[in-house]
Amino acid sequence: MVMPDKAASPPAATDPEMSDRPKRRTFTAQDKLRIQEEAATWPRAATRA
Repeated sequence: MVMPDKAASPPAATDPEMSDRPKRRTFTAQDKLRIQEEAATWPRAATRA
């Protein structure tokens, strides 16, 4: 029995919009500050999980 090589990389995605691995969003410090300031204006119940 031949076992496949686990180190083999997956085939490259043909469409960059449809990659196998999702790209994490990144936020600048300015974006984070703006989001925090906006969230501070929300009713308290809206920020609870």
